[in-house]
Amino acid sequence: MGDLQLFQIVYTRPFFLLEIPPINFCQDILEGNRHLSDERLARVLAEECTDRVNELESKFGISLEREKVIITPGHSFPRRVYAGTGLGRNITKSMGKYAMELGIDFYEQSAVVDLINDHNQIKGALIQRGKGFHIIHSPAVILATGGFGGLYQSSDNPRDVSGEGIGMSWRYGAILVDMEFVQFYPYRLQQPEYPCYDKDFWERRLSFKRKTRTVYGKIP
Repeated sequence: MGDLQLFQIVYTRPFFLLEIPPINFCQDILEGNRHLSDERLARVLAEECTDRVNELESKFGISLEREKVIITPGHSFPRRVYAGTGLGRNITKSMGKYAMELGIDFYEQSAVVDLINDHNQIKGALIQRGKGFHIIHSPAVILATGGFGGLYQSSDNPRDVSGEGIGMSWRYGAILVDMEFVQFYPYRLQQPEYPCYDKDFWERRLSFKRKTRTVYGKIP
């Protein structure tokens, strides 16, 4: 679904743990959300993400650049990795080629309208492509549609990240967990207007706080 080309200019930043034990990453997650999230899910993410990121190199031949120093608040050690030159297309093109070689069909420029429910079992999806509608039958359906950060007036998320996938899963009985956590990077300031990026932002924040103590309070 969607379009592989949509991610041409996305800066891709999955996690990479190097030689740091997964428990350190898990602790970062739990402390960052004040221990409100599901510790079991946080542990699974911390333990499995390194293998998945390593596959980008070993399985898909994608060149990765690893973070050397911490530049992101909430990280207790350098743990980010970038696609070569930082562009998301370096990942999507390689993985897309791999998928096509496996015979996977792509329906680009399409939108999922709804899931197909057959006696309380999801058996596929109804998609819209242009002005036409198509039904895709499948014994299993995985929704990877992103969150809902685009619903907020001020957000760095694209506007089409509006929660349709979450809504579809909820309508058919999925249990939603940790919905209060919305990923957000403060790349933009409204007052004073300044189109900054994360490292630049945090450095400016620190210098700004020396002049006023009430900018962000105790919010990390």
